[in-house]
Amino acid sequence: MIRSSLALLGCVLLVCACEDKPQANPFDPPKDAPKPVPTASQAAVPQGPPTFEIDQLSAKVGFERALLDKSDGHSNLIELLKKQTKYIESDDVPLLVAR
Repeated sequence: MIRSSLALLGCVLLVCACEDKPQANPFDPPKDAPKPVPTASQAAVPQGPPTFEIDQLSAKVGFERALLDKSDGHSNLIELLKKQTKYIESDDVPLLVAR
């Protein structure tokens, strides 16, 4: 008798313990709605001095190259260096050279 009452009590607790289905948030977008396209933002401009490099191809200031074997390469290098005068005039400039 005690076993059957405990079994019945366990079944009643099990039925009562079941949770109802959670209610949907009315502010949620529908599940079949298309996802919004992320907006494109401009890449951040690097702060600080650029790198100065010379390799087998050309001279490089930051991310820009001055092809010295071209007719306007020398003037292009001068223009690239003029843009970076605040970094060149104040201190020694580290120069990476590929051998």
